[in-house]
Amino acid sequence: MIAGKVNCLLLLGVLFKLSLLSCSTSVSGVETTNGITVVATSESIEGTAPPYAQVYLFDTSYVPFIDSGTGLGTSVDSNGMFMFSVVPGTYNILVIARDGAEARMLQATILADQTEYGGSRKEFLRETGIVNGSVAAGPEEMALVYLAGTSFYRVLTGSASFTFYTVPPGPCILRCARITAKESGDHYAAEIVASISIEVTPGSVTETGAVSLD
Repeated sequence: MIAGKVNCLLLLGVLFKLSLLSCSTSVSGVETTNGITVVATSESIEGTAPPYAQVYLFDTSYVPFIDSGTGLGTSVDSNGMFMFSVVPGTYNILVIARDGAEARMLQATILADQTEYGGSRKEFLRETGIVNGSVAAGPEEMALVYLAGTSFYRVLTGSASFTFYTVPPGPCILRCARITAKESGDHYAAEIVASISIEVTPGSVTETGAVSLD
């Protein structure tokens, strides 16, 4: 009778341990659902992102609106895989979750004779932030305000305020440029007049203050 009770207790103990292992595996799987991996090869930058996320690639000198530099974007499928074919250079990879609540920006470099990854090979999305500010300019002056190496931008005429939503947390550079139409009238030229280093905090509003075109 005692031996039967002991065997029963041993069986319950084994089942309990198995249930713990099963739970830990399940939790591990959930934790990786907002993970990002980025690998730089000799001809591409590729990796994985949460299913249906938006993935963007920009070279670090990219200027939005006037489209100076390389700017690419794609939507990943249920498998979360993405790839960009690019030439050697340093690129920002911006990943934004499907609902826009979380994002992350990583950097990768392709060298002419070898590859190098800037940062950890595995990161996780974090809650996004908001960037607020304003520009002081003349009534007819046009200003381009943007976050360097990204597609976050606003074109303002005269003194006005701006707001960027869904900004990935972490350090970035806010730039303000005076823009003028070229002689053809179809394109614009940008003259950078201010660069401000800011730190975007998850779930918070970052105030940049007023930026002058003078």
